[in-house]
Amino acid sequence: MTICSKVKNVFSKKSPYPPEPSIGTWDVGLFSCFRSVSKTVLALCCPCYLFGKLAEATERDCCCYGFLCLTPASCYVQAIIRQDVRVEQEISGSIWGDFLTVLCCPWCSLVQEAREIQEID
Repeated sequence: MTICSKVKNVFSKKSPYPPEPSIGTWDVGLFSCFRSVSKTVLALCCPCYLFGKLAEATERDCCCYGFLCLTPASCYVQAIIRQDVRVEQEISGSIWGDFLTVLCCPWCSLVQEAREIQEID
């Protein structure tokens, strides 16, 4: 038996541990925000309203978070709400990924979260 076949046997054996439960993904892509024109227009024209509604859907204060959307801390606060949506919908990811998504494309991330929750019209 050669070394290559031994290595192949080691990696081809099944794990004795049960597989990890599958974690979901976003139902809509980040850049598919134009498929929901009303939410996209709302995110562009009045992001504080949409952000407040997202906060309300994750059981946070609508007015407080809507106001925080207008402050310099908005990226950080929006990343926290995005994390709440991910946890509620059982979507894999991290707070750092959420923060970078919000930092690079805040309006598309707002629309993606709103479409994921589906409670905001």
